[in-house]
Amino acid sequence: MLHDVAIFSVIYLIFGLLGGVVRIFFDRKIKPRNAVGYIVVGAISGGVFVKPVLLFVNYSALALTYFAPQLLDLVRMFPPEVVALIIGMGGIDYCLFINKFVLRKLKQIERTKNE
Repeated sequence: MLHDVAIFSVIYLIFGLLGGVVRIFFDRKIKPRNAVGYIVVGAISGGVFVKPVLLFVNYSALALTYFAPQLLDLVRMFPPEVVALIIGMGGIDYCLFINKFVLRKLKQIERTKNE
């Protein structure tokens, strides 16, 4: 395995938390409730989504090695802590996207069930 990372790790949780803290500085008019939301959701998403993201990136790079053989070496050099930080920065956005996607699919299912 390219990245043998744990499914859930405290280190990735901390880096996700730091990503949430960094995200606060990008928001000009932030309220305390939103700040706590960025930090908490960043920590949780940074701790949980590192393994799936690295698996997806590794297999995508492996599939593209015929066209770009250096891509796999580049992915191997990328530390998982940085991935957790980046995921923590966008944790709120990922959760909102998943929420909208699931609600849209549930509405489609409800429409087809009523027809």
